[in-house]
Amino acid sequence: MPLWFIVGLISLFIGVIGSFFDKYLLEKYFSNSTESENGAGALIIFSAFFLIVLYPIMLFFGYDKIDFNITVGWVGLISGIMSGLWILLYLHALDRVDVSQAIPIFQTIPIFGLILAYFTLGEVLTKVQILASLILILGASVLIRTKEESFSSQYKALFLMLGSSFFVALSQVVFKVVAVDINYWTGIFWNWVGFILFGSILFVSVKEYRAQFMYLAKQRVSSIKSVYGISALNEVFDNISDLTFLLAVILGPIGLVQSLNAYEPIIVLIFSSLMVKVSPKYFLGDFSKSTFEQKFVGILIITTGSFILYTTLG
Repeated sequence: MPLWFIVGLISLFIGVIGSFFDKYLLEKYFSNSTESENGAGALIIFSAFFLIVLYPIMLFFGYDKIDFNITVGWVGLISGIMSGLWILLYLHALDRVDVSQAIPIFQTIPIFGLILAYFTLGEVLTKVQILASLILILGASVLIRTKEESFSSQYKALFLMLGSSFFVALSQVVFKVVAVDINYWTGIFWNWVGFILFGSILFVSVKEYRAQFMYLAKQRVSSIKSVYGISALNEVFDNISDLTFLLAVILGPIGLVQSLNAYEPIIVLIFSSLMVKVSPKYFLGDFSKSTFEQKFVGILIITTGSFILYTTLG
């Protein structure tokens, strides 16, 4: 088994762990009897304020490498705002379904990337890509439909995840269209500016999100420390996942490494079922025999569509 394959799978596994931190935060700290559906926005606000705390550390290490000119950084700023949008939609979906139902739908990101590239870059959609896209949508529909939640709630989660995937793809296409060459520190600086701006707008303009944020802010200090601690740990896992994936790209053919993303839904399903059994106190989800079988079929369809689609992108 090639080293790039092993490193790539490790990257996926680490990234999946971060998703469980998101779910845990929503269920433990951002849910109460009256404001439960507004936890996603409150978590975005907390994350934005958390980045403000991290700015001195980032400036300490990267100040000399950052280009503070807005004419260079505006792409990163827009990317930060889009990151806020896709994460907000993703968290709202995660508040309605479990991780094993939400994360696999991110496999639709290449679909939106192809559609956007068709309209903005004039790229051609092939029949195989269209077929793979339809298979992916079918798989997502099968995966999201279980007996645990109401029909309307589950399909609302599906559309939220599709919207989240769209904004991820849009962010990627913006970078490709503009083709601005900026270094890591400049990119991360302006991305954070955009994310903080988005979180601040939510705080000022959305009363329900602000109320949920203030609800937690008034709780004991230990709760707030736990939120920031888990958020920091989540960031660490996300960054390690990204760096590990870059290492896999260096070690192996980029097309094959990218195709490893097709394994993510299977990893999520297996890890989810284990976490629910090992730590039911912290992680909830329906993994009865019938529900697991349906999730497995949905993920199998998604994985099939992903492999077909990735072969056309190589």
